[in-house]
Amino acid sequence: MKLRLLLAILLPFAVCGVQWLLWDYLDPYAWFLFFPAAYFSAWIGGLWGGLAGTTIGTLLVWYVFMPPPSSFALDAPTATFPILVFLVMGALFAFFFERLRQAQARGETRFEATFEQAAVGIALVALDGSWLRVNGKLCEIVGYGHDELLERTFQDITYRDDLEQDLEHVRRLLAGDMTTYAMEKRYLRKDGSLVWVKLTVALVRKPDGSPDYFISVIEDIQARKESEADAIASEQRYRELVESANSAILRWAPDGRIAFFNTFAQRLFGWRAEEAIGEAVSLLVPAQDSSGADLTGLVEDIANHPERYLNNINENICRDGRRVWMHWTNRALRDAHGEVAGILAVGNDITEQKQAEEALRQKNEELERFNQAAIGRELQMIALKRQVNALSRQLGREPPFDLSFAQTVEPPAGSPVP
Repeated sequence: MKLRLLLAILLPFAVCGVQWLLWDYLDPYAWFLFFPAAYFSAWIGGLWGGLAGTTIGTLLVWYVFMPPPSSFALDAPTATFPILVFLVMGALFAFFFERLRQAQARGETRFEATFEQAAVGIALVALDGSWLRVNGKLCEIVGYGHDELLERTFQDITYRDDLEQDLEHVRRLLAGDMTTYAMEKRYLRKDGSLVWVKLTVALVRKPDGSPDYFISVIEDIQARKESEADAIASEQRYRELVESANSAILRWAPDGRIAFFNTFAQRLFGWRAEEAIGEAVSLLVPAQDSSGADLTGLVEDIANHPERYLNNINENICRDGRRVWMHWTNRALRDAHGEVAGILAVGNDITEQKQAEEALRQKNEELERFNQAAIGRELQMIALKRQVNALSRQLGREPPFDLSFAQTVEPPAGSPVP
C-alpha cells in the first residue's frame, strides 16, 4: 500500500515533466494531462493517493503553467474556476476509487473465506491438469500438503481405473459438448489408500471463448461408499439367509400383491418367483378350507389388522391343487408415517402335524367309544350278579358273588337292587 501511495504522489511530477516538454504544443491547455493524472493517482493510491495526487497536481499547474508563471498569483479571478473544478473532480475520482477498492477487498475477502473454509474441496485446475490453487479441505481429503499437491496434476493422484472416464469428460468439456460434468471417482492418497469423491467440474473460458481453466469441487463420499458397501453385503447375506431358509417367506403389499417369493415357497407351492410376484396372494388361499371355513376375506383382514394375525394357522393351496396347512408369522412393514406398507409373512408347513393331530383325535374318539362300551358291559355284569345274589338269598342260600367292590356303582336303570 505504501508503494502504491508513493506512485500516486510521484505521478503528478512525472506528468508535469512531460507537459513541460510538450508545452509549446499544449499551451494554453494547462490541465490537459493533469486530469488523467488525477484519475490514475486515485486508481493507484485510492482515497489518500487520489487526494494527494490531485493536490500536488493543482499546485504544479498553478505554479508552473498558469500565468503569471513561477508564481501562485492569478492574473484574473476567473482563473480560480478551473482550479476548483480540478480539485472537485480529483476528490470524486479518489472517493469512487476508494469505494471500488473497498468493495473489491470485501469481495476478495468473502471469496477467500469461501474458498478456504468450504466444507468441500475446491481447486482451480490448468488445462494440462496441474493444480493452480487448492484449498485446505482438498489437501485434507487427499492427504497431501498444499505445496506438495501443487507440484502434481490431477492425473497423478487419480486412481488408474477411473482416469480414462475423467479424461473423456475433460475432452468433451473442452470440445464444448457440455458445460459441466459430475462423476464419482477415486483419488490415491499420499499414504497409498483410496478415497472416493464426488467430482463436479466446470470450464471457465476467456472473453474470446477459448478455454482458460477448470473449477473443480470435490466432495468426500468415502463414508457413504462404505455404508453402501456394507448395505450391499448385508442385503446379500439377508438374501442368502432368506433363500436358504426352510420356511416359506413372502412379502406382499397392502393391496395383496406379492412382492417377494423365496425359493422354499417356490418349491412348496409350485409357482416360480417370476410367476408369483405381482399376483394376488389369494392365489395361495382357497375360498374355503377343508373344514368348510370361509377364507375369502382373510388376506384383506390381515392387511387391515396385522396385529390380530401375528401368528396364524390356515390352509393353503398349491399350484397342483394339493392343500397344505401352514403356520404363518406375519409382521407389518410400516412407512415413515406409520402406515402399513407391506406384510412380511414367514410360513412353516405343518400338514403332517395337522394330520397326526387328526389321527390322534380319531383314535381318542374310538378309544372313548370302546371305553364307554366296556364300562356298559361291566355294569350289566354287575347288575346280573346282583340279581343272582338276590335269587340266592330268596332261596336261603349264600350269595355266590362278592359285590362289595361295586357298592358305589350305580346299576343300570330298571335293575333290581340287592
